[in-house]
Amino acid sequence: MALTEVTTNLQEELWGSSLWRAVIQRMAWTKSMGIDENNIVIVRNEFQKQAGDKLTIGLSYPLSGEGIDGDNKLEDNEETLQTFDFAFYINQKRNAVRLKGKMSEKKTRLKLRREARDRLSLWLSEIIDKELTRKAAGVTTWTFANTPTAPTVGLYGGDATGDTDMASSDWLGTAEIDRMKTRAQTASPKVQPLRIAGGDFYVLQIHPNQTYLLKHDSNWKNAQMYAMPRGSSNPLFTNAIGGWNGVLIHENEELPELTINSLACRRALLLGRQALVLGFGGAISWQEETFDFGNQVAFAVGRIFGCQAAKYNSKDLGRIAMDSYAPAPTGVAHS
Repeated sequence: MALTEVTTNLQEELWGSSLWRAVIQRMAWTKSMGIDENNIVIVRNEFQKQAGDKLTIGLSYPLSGEGIDGDNKLEDNEETLQTFDFAFYINQKRNAVRLKGKMSEKKTRLKLRREARDRLSLWLSEIIDKELTRKAAGVTTWTFANTPTAPTVGLYGGDATGDTDMASSDWLGTAEIDRMKTRAQTASPKVQPLRIAGGDFYVLQIHPNQTYLLKHDSNWKNAQMYAMPRGSSNPLFTNAIGGWNGVLIHENEELPELTINSLACRRALLLGRQALVLGFGGAISWQEETFDFGNQVAFAVGRIFGCQAAKYNSKDLGRIAMDSYAPAPTGVAHS
């Protein structure tokens, strides 16, 4: 009987594709990603089509002049087109699991492969999510591929104006959300909202500790039944914990913990269009190796990628940051 066997290289390619689908499904940022401008994270595919580890993206600002009226002379009164560029890099990130041996595992190779795929897909989805959050929040201690940049606009909760006067009363409530939205609308360049379900919305990412305090804001509690259009299937709506004044609220557990004026604080991020860019270089890498004459098996995954908060002319294109008091809940919150 003639039997057809899938080659090792093809097996690895198939398992790699399966793993990547699992990664995408598990990523928290997936619902905010896309190739068109109406996304928070813009995915660029140029790295997969050409060699190199750096991509430069050009941007022109909207024209702001009043134009020329009637038959007045337009020649020699042309408006200057303002153009800027922004560059980011990619690098390789890998991880692997190595099993002890056949007697210890007592499982078939296929089950081990599935278990390794699940563990490694979870790891890769989490590491890409973390990188996007680190770059969005400007956490400069993590420098994979690109060193994060500090937000252009950095606000504070309550009536705090800086690190030195942060107090336990300076938490994030509905007034802070309004302030962040106003700064987004009046920033230069303006943070462009996302067009969702026929309306314009920003997305605010907050830490669960900030959510705890926000939910004890009386304005928030009274408004939630009317906060968002009903029946919208857009994932940015379905994954929101609520909304306020045209801002959808999402939780992000990876937002950085900060110690400000000896207080436990968190950084919230109001995001609009094209706040971040993300690039992938080539397909995902999935490899299997055996050791000790086939007694041990190891599985490895890798992906070349990079992300960065978009800045043009040294100004953020799509983010506003706010640091606020946000300790771990231990008792009754503010009312």
